[in-house]
Amino acid sequence: MSKAFACGDVDSVDCPSSWLSNRSCQDNGAQTSGITFEESGVQSITSTTVEVQTDVSEKQGPGSVDMTKLAAWLSKITPRVIEELEKNGRSRVFDEYKLQDTMGCCIKHLYTIGLEQSHPQYNFCTSAIDWSSTGGMLVIGRSAKEHSSWCDHPGSVFLHQTNRQEKKSELPYRLLDVSSCVTAVSAHPNESFILACGTYSGEVIVWNLQRDDPIVIGNMTLHSEAVIHMEWVQNYGVTNARPVLASASRDGSVIIWTMKTSSNTLKVSQCFVLQTEKDATDLGIICAKFNPSNSSQFLAGVEGGSVAICSTDSRRPCQRKRALSNKDLDCCDPVLNFLDGHKGTVTGVQWVPGSKDLFLSCGTDLELRVYSLTDLSVLRIIHLPQPSCGLEIISSHPNIAVTWSSSGAIHLHDVHTAKMLPPLDMDNGIGKIPLSVVRVRTSSSQLFALGSSEGKVFVWQVPHVNFSNNCT
Repeated sequence: MSKAFACGDVDSVDCPSSWLSNRSCQDNGAQTSGITFEESGVQSITSTTVEVQTDVSEKQGPGSVDMTKLAAWLSKITPRVIEELEKNGRSRVFDEYKLQDTMGCCIKHLYTIGLEQSHPQYNFCTSAIDWSSTGGMLVIGRSAKEHSSWCDHPGSVFLHQTNRQEKKSELPYRLLDVSSCVTAVSAHPNESFILACGTYSGEVIVWNLQRDDPIVIGNMTLHSEAVIHMEWVQNYGVTNARPVLASASRDGSVIIWTMKTSSNTLKVSQCFVLQTEKDATDLGIICAKFNPSNSSQFLAGVEGGSVAICSTDSRRPCQRKRALSNKDLDCCDPVLNFLDGHKGTVTGVQWVPGSKDLFLSCGTDLELRVYSLTDLSVLRIIHLPQPSCGLEIISSHPNIAVTWSSSGAIHLHDVHTAKMLPPLDMDNGIGKIPLSVVRVRTSSSQLFALGSSEGKVFVWQVPHVNFSNNCT
């Protein structure tokens, strides 16, 4: 075993590398051509094919006309065409129509109605004004400015046509004579030919104006003092479909009248007398107004500044009997409640149209009061710049109340917001009009009739924009 391996030196053995080799370098050259640029345009083309076909029409000659039949047809329709053209010419439908951009808010004086100096009522004041239901007639009543005792002045009711807005003649187209000064007038709401009048002596007259010679339907004197308010009340009672006439007087009485045009009769239906609760003293009525939503209710502004809420359904007999103009009538006391009134004289009461709960009163104490019928309380008080002589409601704008003063100022009030709108500037060129009565035409609230203490009546056109506070 020891002889198999032995120690000894041997020469090195060189083993060449199988993965490593020496680097070799060699120069070489290359040649390229210069860079060139080329541009090319491309356009897309859209084509549409349309086909048109033209038809050749044959011309037709005029047809044959039978001139005899044509003349007969024209003769037949010509009177009807002329009638319709004349009817359009007389129509008042567009008399007050104005484009909104041309009308603006300009108040325009249309015409003035007065009396000649030789007329016996020249120095009278305008005491009553009303428009007919169609708006084509203006009714004017005048009264002496002072009465020492009983009235012995001859009175008249003046009827003026208002079919056109051109300058009006001062001469009325009809004159109705009465026995004393006129203090109230009322045109029928449905039949424009029916007119009622109340006088200073307490007389009530109703006319039928259909004929050239007016027919007196009724003429009775039951009030002992001046008639201060007359009104046609619609839907009165359950079975009565025709309007009834209500008259109120300074003697504290309110009388309901029924009328029949077929038989020309005027009869007393009911009689009421306002009395105080304590001593049954008669209360003089200054102003009154029936409720359009409930015809059995009415307001009365009485002496002392109080406002009375009354009902015609009352059957409570008066505590103190009284004969009206020497005629014994069964009178009832209609007063339901007395509200805290004005410190001065109540000059106007009105119901707010469309509301069954709100009503108004104004007076000489510079206050316009808004009441609640449900709570029997004052909801708000609107302070007036001047003592009020009367109160009106704009039918087309039931939230707007109109008050006026004797100095000629006319103010507009929003009864819901207590906001005062810009006053109406109605200066006729010679100064303010000393107002005694103002009446707004029901069929068109754009026309105001202003009665003066000088006996004149001024008719003005007021655009609707003045009632909406949009006129600046």
